[in-house]
Amino acid sequence: MRKAFLLLINLLLIVNLNGQCWKDVAAGEYHNLAIKNDGSLWTWGFNGDGQLGDGSETNKNLPIQVGNDTDWKTVAGGQIHSLAIKNDGSLWAWGSNNYHQVGDGTDINRNVPIRIGLDNDWIQITGGTLFSMALKSDGTIWVWGYNSSGQLGLGSIEFVTTPTQLGAVNNWQYISSGINHAVCTKTDGTLWGWGQNGINGQLGAGNTQLVTEPFLMDGLNNWSEVEGGIYHNILLNDNGSLWTIGDNLYGQLGDGTFEDRNELTKIGNDNNWESVSSGRFHSAAIKADGTLWLWGRNLLGQIGDGSTTNRNVPIQIGDSNHWVKVNGGFGFTIALDAEGNLWSWGDNYYGTLGDGTFIDKLTPVLVECPTINSTNEIVNQEIVKVYPNPTADKLKIIWLKETQKKFSYSIVNSLGELLISPTILNDKETLDLLDLPSGLIVLKIFNQDESQTIKVLKI
Repeated sequence: MRKAFLLLINLLLIVNLNGQCWKDVAAGEYHNLAIKNDGSLWTWGFNGDGQLGDGSETNKNLPIQVGNDTDWKTVAGGQIHSLAIKNDGSLWAWGSNNYHQVGDGTDINRNVPIRIGLDNDWIQITGGTLFSMALKSDGTIWVWGYNSSGQLGLGSIEFVTTPTQLGAVNNWQYISSGINHAVCTKTDGTLWGWGQNGINGQLGAGNTQLVTEPFLMDGLNNWSEVEGGIYHNILLNDNGSLWTIGDNLYGQLGDGTFEDRNELTKIGNDNNWESVSSGRFHSAAIKADGTLWLWGRNLLGQIGDGSTTNRNVPIQIGDSNHWVKVNGGFGFTIALDAEGNLWSWGDNYYGTLGDGTFIDKLTPVLVECPTINSTNEIVNQEIVKVYPNPTADKLKIIWLKETQKKFSYSIVNSLGELLISPTILNDKETLDLLDLPSGLIVLKIFNQDESQTIKVLKI
């Protein structure tokens, strides 16, 4: 019994050491984006169109840092592009841009984040398959990208190359996108949708025609949160009840059947649901007690119950009651707990789970808190040598190669916490470490093409 107890304590210590550093996460189709507590941005998974933002098109199965900025506020994943907002309210995008979903006025893919416009009042973002939407603090919605199904809501099917305001309405409150449709709420609690309606009836319009302008989906005015899947939607009512509509081929509506619904359907009798999310063909929700529930397609283990059996009613995943956020991709799920631990499960073909493997997982696995040495970067190229090591105050640098390129340096501690922000070296040959705390630190010397990390003992 004592051995089991000690083993449990050791496991908890490992989780605490390796996991507790995350504050936000979002899923694309086969890639993920997450923000650490220090405001740095990290991505992993499929990168064929530059959606990881690291300057490459190479898939990564471990989190890699995107640039050196530490002022990222929130992120969103489109199918093969990415969106983010910084603390100053600025909007950034990158990845596939063949249908203008990045929003920079071109159709050129971007493999690093670029700022979209000059406005600083963006508060929400969402990425569809090949289009994007964003909400400003003044209650206006802005849209851009692919529009063949009217998913931009502008009354046409013409593509848009830069953010364009949706009508003159300024009381939008919550935005979400599916594959080719959008669902949003207003400050008065009403529910609106537009775009592809199809045979699945995910907009509840009573027909299969395209809806190219915002359509009132329900006469009630008590909707608080909505999330769009490929052909279905999951909705949260102010009273804590859970509702779904649309495609139900894999049980993703959670009503106990596999029949499509073109009308809003209440799921169960519980009224303690707090937040919802949607994968492509599966659904997820968190209750007010912090428990996590999933249902729908489970071919790749994206439900997380240890099986590959589709589920047509919500089932609780594990017994933890500390969950605060959940997101779903095409065949995987990623979730954040209250302690800042990030967990993922399901399809891992592209390294989407971020656990350093390409093996699918049927139950949640920890996405370890990355440090400079846990990325997929090309590190430890012999750029410099340093001495003395250990050192109490000064660290001298000897350059091993001649270069015309400017290098920068940064320093983190053993937990990955930033001690010295990225700083241009300016041909420095001595670094002052006097004010840094004692212990193991990691020095990174880098530019766009090369990087080296060196462990230094500060005494």
